Amino acid sequence: MRVRSIRFRLAAWFTALLAAILLTAAIGAWFALRESIHSMVEKDLRIRMAATHRYLEKLLSEQDNVSLAETLEEDAAQSPAGPVFRIASSGKWIHLSGGWDSNDAAGDFKGRAMRTVSLGGKPFRVLTAPFRSGPDLWQVEIAAPLEELYGLLNHATLTALLASPLLMLLTAMGGYWIAGRALAG
Repeated sequence: MRVRSIRFRLAAWFTALLAAILLTAAIGAWFALRESIHSMVEKDLRIRMAATHRYLEKLLSEQDNVSLAETLEEDAAQSPAGPVFRIASSGKWIHLSGGWDSNDAAGDFKGRAMRTVSLGGKPFRVLTAPFRSGPDLWQVEIAAPLEELYGLLNHATLTALLASPLLMLLTAMGGYWIAGRALAG
């Protein structure tokens, strides 16, 4: 039975310890980056929701619910690349844009809710918030796409996974060299 040299064992322990530290840091960085993506998108959704509430307030002061739906459809037709949103009144959707399922029931939301959903097979972050206009309570949902941002996260993950074996090899070689120098001294 061949016993590994002290130099080899020191290098192996050094490499294993560094690999564990780097793996822990990489996992933490991945979750932090993902949370940062969600935080950035959520901030944008809150700004859009405030603007949508102001816009709806203006429209509702000028017209009734039937013409509101028509106005929203006309606006959506003029700007097809605009935000993805839907609006409900009395439990029924009066406007849907960008791939929402019209069969979804409108909830009875009294507060804000943030969630991630799939629209057309793509991930979206959605903010749901109530909107009161006179006696009417409206449900407004605005969605922002996550696909491009998740693509960047996946690219960073793939790059890290592809670079890791080379970095671990260099670490092992460096650890072996350092152990040899320390033991020779």
